[in-house]
Amino acid sequence: MPAKTPSKAAAALHFRVQESRAARHICSRNLQLNPKQAEGINVAVYAPRTASANAGEFAASVARSAIIFSDMFGPIPDPTFTLIQIPDGTFRD
Repeated sequence: MPAKTPSKAAAALHFRVQESRAARHICSRNLQLNPKQAEGINVAVYAPRTASANAGEFAASVARSAIIFSDMFGPIPDPTFTLIQIPDGTFRD
């Protein structure tokens, strides 16, 4: 039986990182990049098109968490983050 080819609607996102232990491969559909800045922190928000309006809120949440972490443990060397909002129903319970 021939191998299935991915549909045009499916996209694989590959994130390259400096440290191999932090590398991840994520497959999802219809995610849109929404680069945002909150509290001086850059956040690349990948979200479904229907949730893209909330990208600023997602970035603000990441920024608040990073600030709290920095207050407790010291500054983060590179405060640049990537957040992926997984669509509902993507994972099984």
